[in-house]
Amino acid sequence: MMDWNNWLNDGCQALGMQSGIVTVCCGRHLTVVHHADRCDLVVSGDSFDRADTFCNQVMIGRNCVTYNAPAGFRERFRLGKMEIATSIQAYIGFPLIVRDTVFGTLSFSSTERKSEGFSAHDLFLVEMMAGDYVHYNLSPNQADL
Repeated sequence: MMDWNNWLNDGCQALGMQSGIVTVCCGRHLTVVHHADRCDLVVSGDSFDRADTFCNQVMIGRNCVTYNAPAGFRERFRLGKMEIATSIQAYIGFPLIVRDTVFGTLSFSSTERKSEGFSAHDLFLVEMMAGDYVHYNLSPNQADL
């Protein structure tokens, strides 16, 4: 059986990010099903309103969303509980799509901006990871949408 938290840790390392999460959506709520978080602010089972989150932008756009704060920028953004404790300075997320329905998100975030921004390789990596997650966990015969 796949250890998805270690898989997310590998993604964090490859992307230079602090946190990686997989969420699933039910109505207006997102629930964290897997996480790798050096800050321990998000745990599996956490549920939050998806409004005003980067994850919501991923779901609405049905595509990869990236955010990298300008140098010195300190606006606070929401990503579940993280809005309370810290500022997200870098974010990359990709939708988990089954039978043309967005089921959830795969995302990585950090309290430090990416000095070089997100590369084409970073976007490709997150897209491939999202595809792997859907393939192994949310295939059409497994997901009851």
